[in-house]
Amino acid sequence: MKAELLRDTLPARSAAGDARLILINGVKHFPAGSIIDHPDAYMLVKMGTAKPADAECTAAAGMTSEQQAVAQRMQVLVAKGIHPDDYQAYFDGQMIGYDANGDWLPGPNYTEQHDDEDDDE
Repeated sequence: MKAELLRDTLPARSAAGDARLILINGVKHFPAGSIIDHPDAYMLVKMGTAKPADAECTAAAGMTSEQQAVAQRMQVLVAKGIHPDDYQAYFDGQMIGYDANGDWLPGPNYTEQHDDEDDDE
């Protein structure tokens, strides 16, 4: 069963010696586009980190292409650490993430409508 990684991904410990691994900031990763051939590869599809690379994986994942797209979209939010309350603001381009204090990093569509809770104190 095969799945294709959609973004650079940390490997399982068992893959530590895999020749495909690349270093990103001193940490080994599988590069986006790597094909993972494993009996549980369909789980990567369900999590949104990969797309099926063969019919067996497609069947095991049991997801429509629309469901896969939603999982992939949500994986981006998880990877960036976006809080569920801020999902819509992220998708609207109001914010792109958080600074070290947990405040929004303004996105391309940021407006001053966003008020932090501690501004009222």
